[in-house]
Amino acid sequence: MFLSPKGNPRLSTRSTMIFSFSRMAFDPTLLPMLIGRVIGDVVATQKVPSHEGRKILVVQPLRLDGTDRGDVVLALDAVDAGVGDRVLLTTEGFSAMTAVGRPNSPIDSAVIGVIDSVDLRDL
Repeated sequence: MFLSPKGNPRLSTRSTMIFSFSRMAFDPTLLPMLIGRVIGDVVATQKVPSHEGRKILVVQPLRLDGTDRGDVVLALDAVDAGVGDRVLLTTEGFSAMTAVGRPNSPIDSAVIGVIDSVDLRDL
């Protein structure tokens, strides 16, 4: 990004330009909210201060039919979920930080709900 003579930002056409966007801007397969299943947890004896006191869960994203969808995700737990739980996962950084009560922290994803049931209807 460059500043024009009037101080207004404008984008460069150079291919070497680096922007700071969320990973969703570049990967359309990542959705901001997913259904997943907790398949494990991570034990870390040393964490950044914003992660202290929070569980890190290993979550397998799921399709609506319950089959696996893509790679597993590490997420901070905001709802005391456990292995085997079907959960609601946010993969948008600001929402994840807010959900775990850790604003301005290096958090990309968080488990924000335990799902009891999913009801799909034809429209």
